[in-house]
Amino acid sequence: MLPLYIHSFYCENGGGAMIESVLIQLVWLLFFGLIAVTVVAFALIIILVIILSK
Repeated sequence: MLPLYIHSFYCENGGGAMIESVLIQLVWLLFFGLIAVTVVAFALIIILVIILSK
């Protein structure tokens, strides 16, 4: 889930940043979830406009 440079950075530091790694994964998950919700919302708005314009 993490980009390779972030993952390798934590592995090189001896794995002592486990909590930070989990938090970064959570931020990535929330970020991509927000993008997905935004795309779905725009798709629904476009479909609604197409249906109402008929």
